[in-house]
Amino acid sequence: MNRKNRGLSRVVVKKLLLAVLMFPAILASGTSHAKYCSPKINNSGETCSYRYELVLNKNDKVCKHMKQVFDSSFARPFDLYGFSRKQKEEVLFPIESHYPSSDEFEAISWKNLMVIDELHGQKFSSPLPMAQFDIDNDGEADVVFKSVWFSGEKDSTESLVFFKKGEIDPNKLSEWGEIYGQPGNRPRVIGFAARIIRPFILDKVSYLMMYKSTGRGAFWGEQTMWVRKYKSGGTIPEPYTLELEDICKFNMIRYD
Repeated sequence: MNRKNRGLSRVVVKKLLLAVLMFPAILASGTSHAKYCSPKINNSGETCSYRYELVLNKNDKVCKHMKQVFDSSFARPFDLYGFSRKQKEEVLFPIESHYPSSDEFEAISWKNLMVIDELHGQKFSSPLPMAQFDIDNDGEADVVFKSVWFSGEKDSTESLVFFKKGEIDPNKLSEWGEIYGQPGNRPRVIGFAARIIRPFILDKVSYLMMYKSTGRGAFWGEQTMWVRKYKSGGTIPEPYTLELEDICKFNMIRYD
């Protein structure tokens, strides 16, 4: 990731942090304005139920299993009706980053680190979600950060940053910028490839769930759910090349 892109990612993160004060209002409007789901793709699908149509299958066991998971646990993935005000106002790790869920996603334990960031000369405490698991499936646990997360806004996307074992000590982090470089070590970035990126583990193998939509807003347009595996690349600050393996693709079909 070059200096320009790195700067852009930090601006995106900071905009998200500044927008958290508006987050409850965004959620409230997203769950109260609609009494029913429109099946039309040019309308928001926040209150819709979905079925998942498997259209790409590179691993029959994985794809059929995840279709069952999505059909059962992700039938209403964006409808936050019934959550408490406290849950909706949680901004340290927004609800879309951990809801809905299943055993496959719960196999990864996330926690929030608090680090110092700076914007317009003002320093503030910033959340940094972190987990340790083998994201690249090489047999050793990696240190994984969610550096940018979904806010529900039109152009909102997510990004993961990870270091190999021994390249970083998360307990010694104090400032946000430290996740983009350690002396002699370069992180890998899985970034801006989807609106929502959520790792999960199935049969001891790590995968990436990626939600995409093509419309004008986060829940608009043609919606797809992908299952992918990290293969290689993403190292910064070298020219950014990232290789992901497509395992499954599901078209998300609204039905109520």
